[in-house]
Amino acid sequence: MEVEGYSWTVVCVQDLERSLHFYRDLLGLKVVDQFDTKDRLESVRFHEKLFNMSNLHFLGANLVDKTTPVKLQLVQFISPPSKPRPENWTLTDIGFMRMIFRVESVDAAYEELSKKGVRFVAPPAKRPGGGANVLAYDPDGNIVPLSEAAPESK
Repeated sequence: MEVEGYSWTVVCVQDLERSLHFYRDLLGLKVVDQFDTKDRLESVRFHEKLFNMSNLHFLGANLVDKTTPVKLQLVQFISPPSKPRPENWTLTDIGFMRMIFRVESVDAAYEELSKKGVRFVAPPAKRPGGGANVLAYDPDGNIVPLSEAAPESK
């Protein structure tokens, strides 16, 4: 068996509209589809079978960036409701995943997003060999890395 490619990332969120504001309005991703599973009975039945659960109801949105076909899917479960992550959950815990977004300038992104109220783990850090990263928090406390390419790879 060999994986043929990468399709999408799903992130469970507490409030879809609040998360759309972050990913669409602040990070600039484009919404290509927004849905409520109460309008998609076949999808509900499929997911109930896949998840081995019943009475599923969720809201969702699919977003893409300017350059890749990979999408980000935000999902807000109405039934059963999602449980919040424990307060003491950290970057080193099992289950922590990152989807890294490329930006032209980490410093500029940090400055602009900070002014708009986005919180960060720490200020931008320069990578050995060039480039930089910074870790932002989305509205649910998920870590969203922003990465600047090294000058020779831009």
